[in-house]
Amino acid sequence: MPDLSSLLRRRRLVVALALAVGLAAAPGVARLELDNSPDGFFVEDAEELARYRRFVAELGRDRAVRVAVSGPALWSREGLAWLGELETGLQNLPAVLAAGGLHRRHAGGLGRWPPADPEAFRDRAVSDPVDRGAGWVAADGSVATVLVMLSRRDPAAGLAAVEALAAAAPPGLAATVVGLPVVERALDRAVAETVLRFTPALTLLLIAIVAALFGRLVQVVTVIALIGLAEVTTLGAMGWAGGRLDVVTTLLVPLVAVVATATAVHLLVRFRQLRGRGLDAPDAAHELLRQKAWPVVWAGLTTAAGFGSLAVARVPAVRELGAWAAFGFLWTTLLALTLVPCLLAGEGDRRLPDRRRWSARTHRAGRRWAAAAIARRRVVYAAFALGALAAGAGTLRLRAESDLLALLPADHPARVELAALEEAGLGAAAAELVLELPRDAGGRFDDPERLERLADLAARVRGHPAAWGVVSAGDVVAGRRSPADLPGADSWRQARERVRASPDGERLLAFLSSQDGRRARVSVMVPTAGAAELEDLAAAARAHAAAVFPGAESFVTGRYPLVLRAQRTLLDTMVLSLAAAVVLVAAALRLLLGTAGLALRALVPNLWPVLVALGAMGWAGVPLDSSTVAVAAVAFGLVVDDTLHTFADFRRQAARRGPRRAVVAALGRNAPAHVATAALLACGLALFGASGLVAAARFGVLTAAAVVAALAADLLLVPPLLAGAAVPGRSDVGLTPGPGDAPDAASTRRRRGGPGRAG
Repeated sequence: MPDLSSLLRRRRLVVALALAVGLAAAPGVARLELDNSPDGFFVEDAEELARYRRFVAELGRDRAVRVAVSGPALWSREGLAWLGELETGLQNLPAVLAAGGLHRRHAGGLGRWPPADPEAFRDRAVSDPVDRGAGWVAADGSVATVLVMLSRRDPAAGLAAVEALAAAAPPGLAATVVGLPVVERALDRAVAETVLRFTPALTLLLIAIVAALFGRLVQVVTVIALIGLAEVTTLGAMGWAGGRLDVVTTLLVPLVAVVATATAVHLLVRFRQLRGRGLDAPDAAHELLRQKAWPVVWAGLTTAAGFGSLAVARVPAVRELGAWAAFGFLWTTLLALTLVPCLLAGEGDRRLPDRRRWSARTHRAGRRWAAAAIARRRVVYAAFALGALAAGAGTLRLRAESDLLALLPADHPARVELAALEEAGLGAAAAELVLELPRDAGGRFDDPERLERLADLAARVRGHPAAWGVVSAGDVVAGRRSPADLPGADSWRQARERVRASPDGERLLAFLSSQDGRRARVSVMVPTAGAAELEDLAAAARAHAAAVFPGAESFVTGRYPLVLRAQRTLLDTMVLSLAAAVVLVAAALRLLLGTAGLALRALVPNLWPVLVALGAMGWAGVPLDSSTVAVAAVAFGLVVDDTLHTFADFRRQAARRGPRRAVVAALGRNAPAHVATAALLACGLALFGASGLVAAARFGVLTAAAVVAALAADLLLVPPLLAGAAVPGRSDVGLTPGPGDAPDAASTRRRRGGPGRAG
């Protein structure tokens, strides 16, 4: 490694460059967009995505909401009149592609609106297969809905305009807007609230803890500078690169802050120890770099590797979290090796009395804990083995969460209103069964014979318990009649022409079949349930399609099915990312520590807290979702830092002192930093447990639990593991044995080349 201590002679330049990078990155923070649209959570399956894009190109998008209207006045002339006004107003909104409901379907046939006999019309709508299949009316008539297709150009403005019209419901009626776009907006707001409310709280908490631990202004300012520049540069670079903040990538905010603080604490603790031995600030900063440069480098690399392992994820949001976290931690490592020593070197030469005795007490306690753990190694091994067995049993209970609504609190309005609609038997999400005729098949899906078969297919799919509404072009043409009431091709042809004569009917047929007639969609309204229910429905629908249209290609697609498909990959993502992190970190440990035996011993205390976190998830019933899937790799990346500092000190001293004395001395020197960083990490991450964003709350609590478990392993499990280690006589890269644990000021100045100060 180059002699970084030479930077201390140019510390003003180093500080200026770091600030310049932060200022250049800062405008990028404003470019970050909130985007929780399902598209960012689609699994990267080329075939599935190609099918979905083909579906959108040929048959239109499925970005829709429903305006659910209920109340005692619904089936009155006044209530139905307002329902008609609502549909007309929605259709005329610039950001709405199409809107449809009872008014647009029946007004032409009735000749007047509202109907003269509202109760009779209610019975007619409830018994109409198209009205029921399209979800325009509940089975018991308690709710009527208007289906609204939003433009992709400005869906947020379209949704706001739809809600404004719904809010104008007269007395006796209640209108709510539900659907995936509403859930997306709720997640956007939860992310914004988490960032805007909890980031300042987290920063103040970390600063307060650092101030309580260290107290000196320069040292507190150093931590603030490191946190600020790490956050601004990481998020700014992400913004300049066109990144987005969603329920997953928003976890970058607490992660970068706590990792930056923990890195600073390791350096501050050692810096204060050096100052306490008589070194002035520049000499202490020089010695700090000599002792801690390599451990900080390797800790940064292994942490980045832990997060970078998420690159194996097939869900873009999870992969982006890993990539940007790795970038942020590497940048934080660079700042820790340059900016932090330069700021500390300017603390001044006057030694200030230190009234905070926690460091000395923790130093002595660390030595006692190490000696006690070595003396009772069998008890320690047994206790950790039992804990591992209990946690392992919990991991067997892990399950994947595939309900998108579970990312919001149970009492969130968007979740409550959608649940109320589903209780009425109406779905706001859709699965699209797409049929495609072979090029040599001839004919079209709007031919009379195929229309009849489409109606038959829809009836079969309608029999599945997860199909809350099914509509096809055949249903639209048949209208209120069953296919048996339209015998022969002529009757179907006549019915088709009657539907085409109406603008609304022609528009609805165009929505359900492609312009060339080779493709058709059967829209299936589904509950926002898990992947298992939808997979069973999709398999049944494809089987029915194969029976009714032999030779035609069929597949199920749509935004909601693709999100659920991504959820099915979560367990594989967790296993692969953790395996990749372990391999990368093991290789780094082998290079750093010099022997495979030491590397394996270093892995044990780092894998144990990961197992504890996963076991706690299983026992507590916390599912794997798009955020908790990263807990294993993230926890592994976080907890490896403390172990590296202890092992690096141990490796430096073991050949001279012997393993037992070396581990006691190493843990004593590092115990203050271990305790302080664990407190910072655990408190900072646990703070997000109060977030209204369920993903952030789960992630924060689980990773905080892993940090606490890691502290126990560092203080109790590492000493007996290292006491019996075989250590070669040579030192490894970056771990050259120093002149002793307590270098004096004179020897430090001689190594620096003279008595001069860094200026």
